Amino acid sequence: LEEVVRRLSDQYILSSTPKPSFESLDSEPPQQPQQVNIPLKSPT
Repeated sequence: LEEVVRRLSDQYILSSTPKPSFESLDSEPPQQPQQVNIPLKSPT
């Protein structure tokens, strides 16, 4: 699970999240899933 979280966190950070990615994922993933759905649906 840690590896998955690390990979996801890295992708989020590279996507448009600088650091709050971890806190957002662990605290409140409200705006996270929206920005994550875009890159996940669009494998560019």
